Amino acid sequence: MALIKILKEQETFGFTGRINILDKKSGQFLGVIMQEEGVIVSARYHQEKGKKALYRLTIDDLQQEEESRSDLKFVVEPEIIEDADRGFELTVVAYEKMAKQLFE
Repeated sequence: MALIKILKEQETFGFTGRINILDKKSGQFLGVIMQEEGVIVSARYHQEKGKKALYRLTIDDLQQEEESRSDLKFVVEPEIIEDADRGFELTVVAYEKMAKQLFE
């Protein structure tokens, strides 16, 4: 669960900014997760937005881990989060709990 590891690290520092999701091979932009003071406040992945995007990204990340491959690259960039960028609030602990339920 590479994504959870990155989110936890950023939460520890109270990170505010973007985590860009790229295709490792082509470098193509696939989506973004935004954190404000360590809390997840927005997500976009492929055509999905909000928590739906987060669920799809989580499933893709977990499937790749099960198959011992990693096609996703996560790039952390500090950035100010605008109110328009905020869609929800989800702590990393709550996200990790959700990811474990999806995995089961």
